[in-house]
Amino acid sequence: MTLKRMRTLSAWLAGYFALIGILVLSPQLVAQNPAGSLPNAAANTELIEARGFVFPKKKMVLKLHSGEHVTEILVSKGERVKVGQLLARIDNPALLTTYMDLIGKRNDYEVLRDEVDECALELTLQQSDLDKQNAKINTMRKATDTISNYSIDNLMVPLNEKLSELEDKIKTTTMRLAHLQARLRAQREAADLLERELEATKLRLGQNMQRAPFGGIVVERAVDPALLSPEDVICEVWDDSAFIVELEILQHQLTYVRTGQSVIVALDFGRSQTVRGFVESIEAGSLVPPVSGPPKFKAIVKLEKTVPWLRPGMQVTVRVQPGGTK
Repeated sequence: MTLKRMRTLSAWLAGYFALIGILVLSPQLVAQNPAGSLPNAAANTELIEARGFVFPKKKMVLKLHSGEHVTEILVSKGERVKVGQLLARIDNPALLTTYMDLIGKRNDYEVLRDEVDECALELTLQQSDLDKQNAKINTMRKATDTISNYSIDNLMVPLNEKLSELEDKIKTTTMRLAHLQARLRAQREAADLLERELEATKLRLGQNMQRAPFGGIVVERAVDPALLSPEDVICEVWDDSAFIVELEILQHQLTYVRTGQSVIVALDFGRSQTVRGFVESIEAGSLVPPVSGPPKFKAIVKLEKTVPWLRPGMQVTVRVQPGGTK
């Protein structure tokens, strides 16, 4: 091989290996293949670190509804309340009027039902009187057969007249009962709906005395109840005896997070203090694309205990333990 050909071959080989090195080492080409950057072999050992926010386990937000006005707010912001403690008194005149109207309609239905029962009882009594009258007439007729020359014509006339009178009454009462029963059947379905509306309205009236459904702390309280508009917050109560963490998961992290998995929660600025927990649930994502950034999913983390350095509203870092479960 001549010297010229050897130099040409060496230059060609150097260019080939340089090209191979660019293809293997280029970060841009690696970034274009995210599947290659997360090999399946590491799926069970991937450490996920994500952002989370601390919330109380339970909270109650009491709002003003249309037609209502607050008579009195009986708690202050920052006050600790017990379960069943009275929070506020709310008045709704329109609701009371509706309730009384429903009571009137129910009374009308009950009066109709009573009329049906009374008419049925009246018919029963009239039928009993008719049976007694027939018994008298039969007894009188038997007397004619056993006693000779016994004339009952004069005695039978008033008995028969009474019998006809009872039969007419029974006919009239039967027709009236059929009419009342038809009205009752027609109103029975409406009466069932009326009863449900009445119970719902009664419940809302009972809620005018708003009480705390659990013990906790008042975190929000309206300054002036007279200035409240519909949907404004009257007061808000948090149960701060236990906290949860809402964890934001990116789309590619979903593979490594599952229900029951152990986590470690720490403050962003104080990672020396940690508390353990576990993934309680993973919520479905929204079908509405985010305005900016990749889609985010939410997981609920339940803490093993309450620690004094955590407060609702704080932002924390959550490290999901690879392969760990509760």
